[in-house]
Amino acid sequence: MVSAADTATTVGLSGSVELTFDVVLDATTSGPVTVGYATADGTAVAGRDYVPASGTLSFPAGTTARSVMVTVLPDVGAEPDETFTLELSDPVGASVATTSATAVVRHFEGAVPAPVLTGVSPGTVGVGATPRQVTLTGANFHSTSVVAVTGTGVVVVSTQVVDAGTIRVTLSAWTTVLPGVRDVSVTSPGRGASTCVGCLTVTPAPRALTAGPSLGHSATERRVTITGSQFTDGAVAAIRGGTGVQVLSTTVLRHDAAGRRARDLGGRSVGRPGDQPRRRDVGLHRVLHGPVRSDGAVGGPGSAARSNAPGEHPGLRFRAGCRRDRAARGGLQQRRGGGQWSDHRAGHGGPESGAGRQPAGHRAEPGLGRLRSEHLVLPVDHRGT
Repeated sequence: MVSAADTATTVGLSGSVELTFDVVLDATTSGPVTVGYATADGTAVAGRDYVPASGTLSFPAGTTARSVMVTVLPDVGAEPDETFTLELSDPVGASVATTSATAVVRHFEGAVPAPVLTGVSPGTVGVGATPRQVTLTGANFHSTSVVAVTGTGVVVVSTQVVDAGTIRVTLSAWTTVLPGVRDVSVTSPGRGASTCVGCLTVTPAPRALTAGPSLGHSATERRVTITGSQFTDGAVAAIRGGTGVQVLSTTVLRHDAAGRRARDLGGRSVGRPGDQPRRRDVGLHRVLHGPVRSDGAVGGPGSAARSNAPGEHPGLRFRAGCRRDRAARGGLQQRRGGGQWSDHRAGHGGPESGAGRQPAGHRAEPGLGRLRSEHLVLPVDHRGT
């Protein structure tokens, strides 16, 4: 029986080394024995990492050991351990016990630093959403680097190592996974791993609760308002359960972390004490800037709020950095002639409410469109402008 033994060697940045495969017979024979051999790529590639070898080994009668020499080429940069194999075939005078043996090429200590993962962007993936590509940034990434996410339910669909500092990963979150914060790690076999703690957040799936008004048969284009929770900028509406209805466009008019009207900005509550959580927008798109606390409120030191108007209200906007005063006038502006903007006094809902109140259906100015509810929620900046 002919067999070959696994082997290993270490190579540096300069100078090639010789690696030896030992090929043996398990017993002497009365006649000659021959066997063919050839190297085959693993993670090591012929011509780049080693010089390929092939031929025939001969065992004269009474001999039991022969060897195959393979030249391993020097490193060209930081690399993890690599492998290739020696394949045995076409024996004459004996049979083959093992058809292949593996060679491990190790690189000198310190040649390959451990990966360093510094960030993940964007840092969110939605429950049950279509797979999303995120970018991992750092240093010392390699083509063999493996990406993993802690916990269950977040699957790494594909990995692309762009260069030593960038990896693109496609992630998918199961519909049954719980929202929350996850850690992301990058591991380079044989050289170490790096973890970015809390770099990925699994966000809840959006939930649509109501839609209206209803659409009539053969009706012309009509704007429909969908209410619910966990909507985000970029969300897209879709119609299910039939044909003949087309979604022409989607605009997220308002979203927040907790679905609450009352918020805390810089230690001050916006909204009347005792207000029940509900949405009372007028179709103005608010963009809140500031930290989001664990209870879902937006605010804290240095928080600010700004808004602008979407297409249906091109003549209304919130004044940037608007401040709350004792009359709660809040900074609503209207577009006047010549493209100029001026303050529009919306009235108030109380000295400390921070909310402007207008009757339902009131037109702020001809041609601006009808306000959609009786309350106008004004963002504030406690620092003033």
